[in-house]
Amino acid sequence: MEHVIRIDQELDSFPHTLSLYREQLKHWFSRAADKASHAADLPSLMDMERQIKLGNTSKSVSRLDGDFFSSVAQCPDGGILQIESKFESVYDIPLGNIQVDVIAVDGGKSTPVTLNERGKGEFTGTPGKFYRVHVHNEVTPEQMNELFSSYDGLTQELEAWLRNEWQGFKPQWSQSTLVATGNGMLAGSWAAIEGVWDGIGLLSDILKDPAKFAARLGSGADQLGELAEKSPQVMQKIQLLASDEAALCLLLRTASLWLEMLPPSEIAGKTAEAVSAGSVQLLIDILIGIVLTFAGAGAGIAYLSMRLVNYGARILNAVLRFVKAIFTIIDSFIGYVDRYKKVAARGVAAGLK
Repeated sequence: MEHVIRIDQELDSFPHTLSLYREQLKHWFSRAADKASHAADLPSLMDMERQIKLGNTSKSVSRLDGDFFSSVAQCPDGGILQIESKFESVYDIPLGNIQVDVIAVDGGKSTPVTLNERGKGEFTGTPGKFYRVHVHNEVTPEQMNELFSSYDGLTQELEAWLRNEWQGFKPQWSQSTLVATGNGMLAGSWAAIEGVWDGIGLLSDILKDPAKFAARLGSGADQLGELAEKSPQVMQKIQLLASDEAALCLLLRTASLWLEMLPPSEIAGKTAEAVSAGSVQLLIDILIGIVLTFAGAGAGIAYLSMRLVNYGARILNAVLRFVKAIFTIIDSFIGYVDRYKKVAARGVAAGLK
């Protein structure tokens, strides 16, 4: 019964997942601050680069930077400077619906400009004068609280789904004659999440250039490429999801806790050993499967069928059911990305100083 008690405890603590995440994030940043090299930073996706264009200049910036400035551009004879904000990707994926400030180099006058959903905007300046774009570098505690409160609904939906799953699994654990030791996923604890964090950057790498991962993704690479070209706004949301550490933290904890719930009838013997040994890769594959499902249900199924073939039919079918259920939940809450953009574009790191 020890395993059952542990799962119950993890379910009770699930609503506090992001509170723990915020504490861990502060801890990571304080440790990273002691490192001289950016390459030595602890796991973070918030350094995924975005590109800011002003006139005929372009500059890539990182979300870990405290300040986001474009290069200085000279206002053309027509008096109109074009502004564009997007992810650094092989595709034109906009980062729009945000406000930036255009600052005059001479005198420092600041003018707010709202970029449209395509990440584009115009500024009317004085021909011959020089300007640069500034994306606000400080995130207020209120903005951080607003951001994390926007995950409350998602957290509640995931918890409700997990509890419903556990209602079906729990009796099977209680009746099992096997020693209920679990499958080594640490019951969705922070240790399980932290263990997989280093490999999560693969998600954003795949979205930047799916064709590079054709061997791993199969037909999913083509479907992601087609989605980026035909529906850039949808791809923008997927990019944001892949760079949204809080959402990924919730998904990882959900996946690892759910895997730990699976009863011996679903996962036992060599299958349990395989899941335990490959738990990090399995969690990454599950996340990739969810992302690919945005491009089409068939893409996620095909990818997971290819990647999980060695785990057996029971695990594959269970994971496919999990991905389908979680995708439905995520898809219904995807609107939160507009709140996330406001903070992500400014650098969450700034808000933790």
